[in-house]
Amino acid sequence: MVDFRALEKLVEPWAGKNYQTRNEAKIRLKVINMESRQSRICVFNEAKTWDRSNPVISRIIDGRHVKSFDGLIEIIYYKVEKSYQEVDVY
Repeated sequence: MVDFRALEKLVEPWAGKNYQTRNEAKIRLKVINMESRQSRICVFNEAKTWDRSNPVISRIIDGRHVKSFDGLIEIIYYKVEKSYQEVDVY
């Protein structure tokens, strides 16, 4: 029998941590447009307003597809714990 939660924690160390109760993350999100290669910096609060209903737009961090705001929060706070100042979002 395979414990998929254990595998998920190996591949995605931020998975399953409860980051929902924390304040706004102090980290920059560098949003990179894959088509034009242009980038811009956005703040954490702007990420809350991103349209997640459009299946054409996908967001990728460290090669992983971020499907929800909760998933984004998990990755961002994991990066904050590891002292990252900026996260690239494709």
